[in-house]
Amino acid sequence: MKLAIAGGTGLIGSAVAHKAESAGHEITVLHVPRPAKDRAHEPGAWNDALEKWQPETFSGYDAIMFFGGEAISSRWTDKKRQRIILSRQEPCRRMAECAARAAQRPRVIVSASATGYYGNRGEETLTESAAIGTGYLPETTAQWESVWSEAEQAGIRVVKLRLGVVLSPNGGALKMMLPAFKAGLGGRMGSGHQWMAWITINDAARVAVWAMENETISGPVNTVSPGPVRQSEFAKALGAALHRPAIAPVPAAALKLVFGQMAEETILTSCRAVPARAAEAGFHF
Repeated sequence: MKLAIAGGTGLIGSAVAHKAESAGHEITVLHVPRPAKDRAHEPGAWNDALEKWQPETFSGYDAIMFFGGEAISSRWTDKKRQRIILSRQEPCRRMAECAARAAQRPRVIVSASATGYYGNRGEETLTESAAIGTGYLPETTAQWESVWSEAEQAGIRVVKLRLGVVLSPNGGALKMMLPAFKAGLGGRMGSGHQWMAWITINDAARVAVWAMENETISGPVNTVSPGPVRQSEFAKALGAALHRPAIAPVPAAALKLVFGQMAEETILTSCRAVPARAAEAGFHF
């Protein structure tokens, strides 16, 4: 297939591009036009920047993908919240518009989304049919997923990958944890009782390519391993893998003091998401 990946140089996008190329697909990596950093929280700034994308930009591709957006792993100021949502909504909305109006429409769009859709759900097992949670991340994720409606109405198959914590030593959450754990200063975060839905970078890329190729798959797909774990279990496993103790807990109060709402809705939240759609369709992790 002829595939265009917007955000194909980031942690997940580059892994997907490599996996798709290895599977024999023809890859084009598209630059995501962005406004100046100091204006990235302004809707109008995104509209101006994204004018560089036109229907012909996406015409002739069998598939297009989106992996991008402002990183969420820092304290959320008002401007940061706006950058998080606009950096996802606006490029995807523009991509949907252009794909729907292209002379030769793509057959499928695969976009990153997040298990943040479910919010803090305690012990509840979360399949793709679970209701939306409450909070900033669920609202942001739902708005992000909704912008693909124009492409869906045009008859394009759209897959929304609800990614859990993607584990790679090259970036993301694991890279941030490694220095402390290697120094023997790692441990559970908060109570450690919260569920953590995770996936390796390799399997995340494999799910993306599989979803693109599988014409029966559309809508949300929980892109997580079949074995969610409690955060304390993950900390112990990471310590064991590094041959280091993992007995230095970080209190919830300290995390909230440093990171505020970001800690409450990510590090301390409980998300027991499982890959029901992928498992039912025969995907092997």
